Amino acid sequence: MELPQVLNEVFKKLLTLWSWIFLCTLEEFLDVFILLEHHGGVPPNSIAVQSPYIAQVQLLRDKLEEYSVASGVEVSTIDSFQGREADAVVISMVRSNSLGAVGFLGDSRRMNVAVTRARSHVAVVCDSSTISKNAFLARLLRHIQLHGQVRHVEPSCLDGDSGLDPPALPSLG
Repeated sequence: MELPQVLNEVFKKLLTLWSWIFLCTLEEFLDVFILLEHHGGVPPNSIAVQSPYIAQVQLLRDKLEEYSVASGVEVSTIDSFQGREADAVVISMVRSNSLGAVGFLGDSRRMNVAVTRARSHVAVVCDSSTISKNAFLARLLRHIQLHGQVRHVEPSCLDGDSGLDPPALPSLG
């Protein structure tokens, strides 16, 4: 198999993996929108969802358009939203792994852009066990715990009890 074909297969599998991770958090996203509207007075058209990954952005757009509670919510990458604001920002960090690898989420400038785009409310959807292994992101999570609210997703969503099996990634070796 040629390298471009292998990379294409890996990309397809990664999209499947992101889909699996997203399915576990879709209900959480919808809950955030409902909480923002009913308790924060923020209508969906004043909410921006940001993710650092274009594949997650596209997946979120595709899935959220199926739900009226998300009608009008803007979904974009963190970088493309730079310079703009919304009443509420929901940040989808995507990363979930036992190594604590956060990629460019650990770039404090990028996360500063994401967090400061909100006029009044910020929600972060993440795997805190992964994110907290990065010093900068751990401080962000501590700040949220001290000054905001934290909602936990049941671990069964990620451990196989949900009926979803995470896809196996192809071997490159």
